[in-house]
Amino acid sequence: MPLGEAIGQVLAMPGDADYGAYLATECVMCHQRQAANHAIPVIDGLPREYFVEAMLEYKYRLRDNSVMQAIMVSLGMEELAALAIYFSTKD
Repeated sequence: MPLGEAIGQVLAMPGDADYGAYLATECVMCHQRQAANHAIPVIDGLPREYFVEAMLEYKYRLRDNSVMQAIMVSLGMEELAALAIYFSTKD
């Protein structure tokens, strides 16, 4: 599926924030709010659209990061929608 179509598909899903919170436990192991490593960005509060686009760019290998690419290959569209809604509502 083309990237633009995939983005639209995920953004059309409402996303389950509670499921996103459950899935996020793996994400926040590296993406901490008070990160000592500034190479790993804080993802709390990212706009939903940006989050979805960035994650799908890892999935489609348009962004170069082997760890994120491996994680994104294992996630489905519903899981991505849940994570996007969860992180977009975090302060």
